[in-house]
Amino acid sequence: MDNPSSTFTPPSQRIKTVHDLLDGYRSLSVPTLLAPLAEDFRHRALPASLEMPERDRAAFAQHAAGVFGLFDAFEMVPQAVHEDAAANVVVVHALMRGVMKKKQQQQVDWRNECVLLIRLSADGARVREIAEFVDSAKAVEMRRKHAPGVFGKAGGALAGVRLSTLVAGFSQIVVVCATYHA
Repeated sequence: MDNPSSTFTPPSQRIKTVHDLLDGYRSLSVPTLLAPLAEDFRHRALPASLEMPERDRAAFAQHAAGVFGLFDAFEMVPQAVHEDAAANVVVVHALMRGVMKKKQQQQVDWRNECVLLIRLSADGARVREIAEFVDSAKAVEMRRKHAPGVFGKAGGALAGVRLSTLVAGFSQIVVVCATYHA
């Protein structure tokens, strides 16, 4: 009989870094969230119709502080994780669960989901870019009802950076989606 421990493959550095990123969201601590991010980090919320600006590391930190200030608890729970080692990309489908701070004596449970396309450094130790596909209806609800000042309109300094810098081609997304649904 085979030894079960002999078939265990430890997670790659990319996967460890992505788990650090997800733990950073759970911590509700901006420094903890920023720890695995590269200095040249970029974040983009998609779809583009949401008109949310692309953010560099400093703008992402400011945005995270605003969002974190809305919650008593928050986590991103991975439902599926796919790694493309050749492209240094990890794709995460995650449920977002949180408890918003009390407003008028009432706590609000927050439920959402997203797909994160995460490009990492060559060594897998730093997050360079995130394209975050969010539930549009929930994003609009958050913007209008809970945090109108936290979610900006398009036109930020990084508007010229293209999604193509994150994912080499649409075919990669199709392959990931096909794998996910298989």
